[in-house]
Parts: sequence; structure tokens; C-alpha cells
Amino acid sequence: RFMCSEQIPEEEQEVKDLLIVADKYLISELKRNCEEVLIEWMCVQNIADLAELAVKHNCTKLKTELINFIRDNREELSYDEDLKHVLLNDPKMLWKLSILGKRRRPS
Repeated sequence: RFMCSEQIPEEEQEVKDLLIVADKYLISELKRNCEEVLIEWMCVQNIADLAELAVKHNCTKLKTELINFIRDNREELSYDEDLKHVLLNDPKMLWKLSILGKRRRPS
């Protein structure tokens, strides 16, 4: 569908699937566009899935925005076991979160 119209799909799962294809075939502009759409749709309910996607497909921009989102919503996300699992499997993301957390604490 994208190949004919060059429009990013309107369904989250279709955008995720398109990002996976873009990553597989090294279509960086398409991958970046998919990341931007997913960033706009980021919410507490999809954060674990997006984190897993970002880690698995090395989505740098998406990872950065995820870290900021998690930092800003730490309290609400502290009980999300799926998110914890993803973070524990990506030490770099976990490390960045810990650094950001230290910066926010008052001296």
C-alpha cells in the first residue's frame, strides 16, 4: 500500500510493520518517517511495544523519545512488567534512563 501512495498508514500496527520492512531493506527515510509517526502516537498503553520495536530495530530517534517519555511518566510506568523486561534486555537504554533520573533529582 505504501509503495503505491507513499503515505504512512493510519493504523499503529501497519506503521510498525512498515518500519520493520524499512529496517530490513535499509530504507532509512521511510524508517525515520515511521519513527516520527510512532513518536506522535506514543502513550502509556503502547510504550512497552514501542520500546521493544526500537531496541530490536535500532530506532535511534524513537529510543531517545521513549527514554524521555519513560522519564516523564516514571511513576505511572513503574508497574509495567513488559517495559521492565525490554529495558533489562537493553542495558544502554536502561543506563540512559538512570542518568536522566539522577539529573532530575534536586541536589
